Parts: sequence; C-alpha cells; structure tokens
Amino acid sequence: MRTLVCLSFARVFRLSALAFVSVCCAFAPTVAGQSVPPPGPAQASYANEALIIERYEATYKYNHDGTGERNTFVRVRMQTEAGARQFSVLSFPFTSATEVTKLESLVAHHPDGTSTETPATDGMEMPAPVSQQAPLYSDLKLLQVPVRSLRAGDVLE
Repeated sequence: MRTLVCLSFARVFRLSALAFVSVCCAFAPTVAGQSVPPPGPAQASYANEALIIERYEATYKYNHDGTGERNTFVRVRMQTEAGARQFSVLSFPFTSATEVTKLESLVAHHPDGTSTETPATDGMEMPAPVSQQAPLYSDLKLLQVPVRSLRAGDVLE
C-alpha cells in the first residue's frame, strides 16, 4: 500500500510540474510580446548651457634631454552671452622658471562665416594672484589674452 501511495504522489507531482511548464510556455509569447524594448542612447540636450566644449585635445612630447612640449587644442561653442563673457579673457598659468608659454592661434569663428583672429602679441604676462599673498610662488605667472569680438553663437579655437 505504501508503494501505491508513493506512486500516486509521484504522478501528482509530475502532473503538476507538467501543468506548470505548459502554462509558462502558453503565456511566454504573450509576455515576450508585451516586453518594453530597451531604451536607446539618449540624446543629450545642451540647449540650456552657456557654452559647449566640442573638442579638447592635449598632446605631450618628451625629449631625451629632459625637455618637453605640451600642446593643447580646444574648440568651444558659445551659446549665450554669459559663456562669451566667461571666455572673453583667457588665462594660461605657467611657471616662469621652467616653462615658456607660446600662443599659436586664437580664432573666433562667427555664425555668418567670418572669423576674427586675436594676435599672440595681445597676450600679457602677469604674476599669478597667489604670488601676492605668498612670495615663495613668485615664479607662477599667467598669460592673459583678451579675445577679440567674441559673442554668443561663436566658436572659439
């Protein structure tokens, strides 16, 4: 009698497992059809930003004699007057004891297709503000360059 009970329990277990699998298989296409597709890459909206840095590229070159060069290329799109004011005077910090700063090119491209170049001779070498409070840092300098005719909508390179 016990064997019969165990056999009955095994049949009930098999039948319930078979019923569960068949129900899952029956509803699988419905559930799969209702699944939400994964979201694609969201497009970032920069409409409310004052400026957009479109490209920033820094290259370093080291020579065998211990000297080296650092070249930086930046392309910034001014979207508002606040962004243009922020970049109207550019400051490049450097240590005068070990570095020489040279401005290769500074061009503002206007939306109408014209361009205005700021000559490198417009740059002024000034002591860094920290050197007024701490004379130990007197070799820290700033090359400050006022950018000519920069306004909203321009691209600065």
